[in-house]
Amino acid sequence: MNSPNRESPGAYRHQTQTPFIQQELLQLVDYEMGMEAQSRQPPRRVGAAPAPLGNPPGAKAGTSTIQVLTLLDTYFLESTCSLNIIHITMHQRMRYDDVSWERSEAEFEAWCKKLYQQEVLREIGNFMAKHRGGVPKELFSPIAGAFSVCLRMEFGDGGSAILRFPQPGNVRFPEEKLLKEVAVMRYVAENTLIPLPFVLHYGMTDESPAGMGPFILMEHITHEQNVTAALNTPGFVREDRPILNPEIPETKLKFIYSQMADVLLRLSQPSFDQIGSIGEDGDGRWSITDRPMTFNMNELVSLGNFPPAKLPSTTFTTSSSYFAALADVNLIHLSTQRNDAIDSAEDCRRKYVARHLFRKLAREGHLSSAPSLDPKPFRLFCDDLRPSNVLIDAECRIVGVIDWEFSYAAPAEFTYSPPWWLLIETPEKWPKGVSDWAK
Repeated sequence: MNSPNRESPGAYRHQTQTPFIQQELLQLVDYEMGMEAQSRQPPRRVGAAPAPLGNPPGAKAGTSTIQVLTLLDTYFLESTCSLNIIHITMHQRMRYDDVSWERSEAEFEAWCKKLYQQEVLREIGNFMAKHRGGVPKELFSPIAGAFSVCLRMEFGDGGSAILRFPQPGNVRFPEEKLLKEVAVMRYVAENTLIPLPFVLHYGMTDESPAGMGPFILMEHITHEQNVTAALNTPGFVREDRPILNPEIPETKLKFIYSQMADVLLRLSQPSFDQIGSIGEDGDGRWSITDRPMTFNMNELVSLGNFPPAKLPSTTFTTSSSYFAALADVNLIHLSTQRNDAIDSAEDCRRKYVARHLFRKLAREGHLSSAPSLDPKPFRLFCDDLRPSNVLIDAECRIVGVIDWEFSYAAPAEFTYSPPWWLLIETPEKWPKGVSDWAK
């Protein structure tokens, strides 16, 4: 059997840097410089050679990306350009490393072959029945989302359970991701009125059926469809990029979005004194215990060949320090991705200068929308909260919010910015591109 179809998660999130970037910053810095705004491009045809790298003045043929950056260091330090006069033309964003991408996909496909073995599926079914309880009726075919593979089992009492596995290869920190997702689900269930699935059981690879990997077993929420399906243009299929139906009744749009706004408001009410992931101590108190596990961190390692040891490893006490860390990550990424990072010496120069400008703005504290927001409080934020993960009934009432991966306490600017998904499709996917949106 073929591998389950996988969504392209990169298209769903302008995360971390982009929510709070103002028009002035858009005029100064390449809007797409950060991988937080990165979406997956179609894979290059197998066997196609990477585009050759051009050379800047002073560089010899065959100059590597590292050598180009070394030459550009001299250019940047000697340049007299200032933030008041420099304009970086917005252009195609930095692409992911196709070699790294294909390696990740190969790892996932190998895992899928094991999943489809009859003895493995039988063991999964027995495992779900044991921990959910009840008489099993039917185990449905696996479905792949952006980062997980889900198997649903229906029981004789009419209920169902979902078993979710992080996708090997496509998820680079599966244990950390899963533990933090379970923690935030428990926190949201205890501290808000947002409806979400009840977690029946979770564990690591050594406890999973057939050793398939870390898992979450949860109750299935009965629903009619998700919000994306309700708002999408009629006639579109799964393979098409969703586009907000231009003929949707205004009353329906307001009803759905008012509920989405309620979810966002409820999620923004808890406050924290640090940026990072939520954890619970031995006394049952919730606090920020670990680094923020973000969508971008996963994609950089999975698709960008980014060294995991160079990712942020601590919590943060100010927004400015977090933004500065993200700026450093952008520069490291440009110098460490081996393939498809740049198209020419000029493209490399533009990306390099843009990242230095962003780091300068971050270090000088210009990226916080208000000084009073910099120290605290920080708000709960989910990189993957989008219409496709919000379930509704036949009357378009929200009955559940799912997929809480990549949730963490983030700068308040993230929460207070308009959601990227208001028009379902992100601006860089519009026919005229992000430049048209930025006007």
